[in-house]
Amino acid sequence: QTFTLKTRYIDALLDNSQVFFLLVTRNPYASCYRAATYGAPDIVALSDTMTLDERIELASQHWHNCMKVALNDARYVNMFHVKFEDVLSKPKQHLEEICSFIGIDMSTKMIPQNYHNIPFGTKYRDRWYPVRKNVNDKHISRCPPHITKIIYKRCGDIANKIGYERPSY
Repeated sequence: QTFTLKTRYIDALLDNSQVFFLLVTRNPYASCYRAATYGAPDIVALSDTMTLDERIELASQHWHNCMKVALNDARYVNMFHVKFEDVLSKPKQHLEEICSFIGIDMSTKMIPQNYHNIPFGTKYRDRWYPVRKNVNDKHISRCPPHITKIIYKRCGDIANKIGYERPSY
């Protein structure tokens, strides 16, 4: 997310190069809840001084601000947007689109396979193969309706625009 806010700067730094940016978004209803409850140590560390609702608001502001800047910058830089969930559901299709965008041939070796060797020191060895398509389900199912409402209030405009719907209960 740090680079999400710096795409135009990076593009300017690399002015004599052909620069490609890939914006990978993730469902804010899952990612904001996850960030505020256990996924973002800097936000979770605020648990002693902030309520869950306040941490949700903070995570939602962060998601919204990053997406607003990135989508605005997409008008000025060479950027391709793909939803994380779409890549997981149809990896071959979306890798083909990404490769086409950057002008390289797609190889099936780019798709996670059971014979791939995961590099030594990889923190989460189970995140490559098999592809886990429903990674957001546990976060969304744990997210109470009033929390979803907070996220929607802050992120709903952009979330809807890029294809994320507010969960219904």
